[in-house]
Amino acid sequence: MVKIFLQGKPKYISTTEVRQSSKFFSDYLLKRLSKTVTITIVFINNLFLEERDYGRILVEDSSTRRPRIFTIEIDSKLDKKRTILTLAHEIVHAEQYSRGRLKDSKNFCYRKWLGVVFEDDYAYNKQPWETEAFELEPFLYQLWIDHRRNFNEQNFKSTRTFYARSQKK
Repeated sequence: MVKIFLQGKPKYISTTEVRQSSKFFSDYLLKRLSKTVTITIVFINNLFLEERDYGRILVEDSSTRRPRIFTIEIDSKLDKKRTILTLAHEIVHAEQYSRGRLKDSKNFCYRKWLGVVFEDDYAYNKQPWETEAFELEPFLYQLWIDHRRNFNEQNFKSTRTFYARSQKK
């Protein structure tokens, strides 16, 4: 089970779509975990301008072997597509941490990926956990778009059927 909380407000996407897409990605990636995962999504003004990050994930219960509490910080001024892609990317990291595939050292000077140590200064674009998250972004985004399209078509069909039946009376 995944709990999603929002703080702040994005500029170019509704909080409803943020919540729905986050829940969709979380259900897809974290569905078989036995314990509840809690994700708080915080929208921050000028994160990209100040930190050069669209978003980032913070592990809130880092003292556990497989953390379950996360904060995702996202720049509030990203466009709709970039916001959804960033959510997908950061939720991939939540999955990596929750399953124990990615671990931070206690003093954050290195990370372990599948048991292999990577020093903190290891090139960002070569970090295997980042490579995985970037590779999954477009796949997860397309799944979300297809899900929304199918949902909207089903709603449209059921609404049209209901309307047609009501006109016959």
